[in-house]
Amino acid sequence: MDFTKFAFILETRALFFSRLDLLGDPFEGAFPETQTPLNRVLELLPSHLTANAVTINLHAGLDRSWEATRQWIHVSCWHCAEHESAAMWQLYGRSNEAIAVRSTPRRLRRLVPQSPFITPPTEGHVPLHVGMIDYIDYDKDRIPPDFVTRAFRKRKSFEHERELRAVFLDFPPSFTNEMVADHRGRTVAVEPSDLIDAVFIAPQAAPWFADLVRKTAERHVLSVSVPPVSG
Repeated sequence: MDFTKFAFILETRALFFSRLDLLGDPFEGAFPETQTPLNRVLELLPSHLTANAVTINLHAGLDRSWEATRQWIHVSCWHCAEHESAAMWQLYGRSNEAIAVRSTPRRLRRLVPQSPFITPPTEGHVPLHVGMIDYIDYDKDRIPPDFVTRAFRKRKSFEHERELRAVFLDFPPSFTNEMVADHRGRTVAVEPSDLIDAVFIAPQAAPWFADLVRKTAERHVLSVSVPPVSG
């Protein structure tokens, strides 16, 4: 991420979760074309209801409902690996004045749901879902038609990202297909030192930038990995 996003996390003590439909990939949260609305409904119904010949009349706006719900699924995306990735620096750093923060699945799951957009845990319900992306072939594979699983499926062309996600749902009361979200995402309150266990600076960063990041992180009790700078 760039330095401003890093400063945002530290100064606001919040982690941004983007709307699923604004991540830049039109297939985010979408179903394969072969997995029609009728297929999805049949998969959701108990088997005893579809064992015999039945007539199912689908509402004309059903497919639009699945599309509209993508606005209310919120995600935080991470690269999962034991080492830094040159490819990830090129894709998401985009300059020498960039940083990467490191966390763990356990730290993500321990996020305190102080945000009004995440309901405190109740029996049988997990409000924050954390897991790896499953990369699938949209011409052959299918996606279970629930809300959460859709956020953990991407096309195989993204396999190089080795993505881990934290996901939560934020459906408005009395949801309808015509509702349009008035936000680009939600923030969830976090304590930076609880979420982040290390900060890495872009490999080609100038000494002044490395020093700025180090001092900023130290003010928030974070450790920083600074690459050696030649010259």
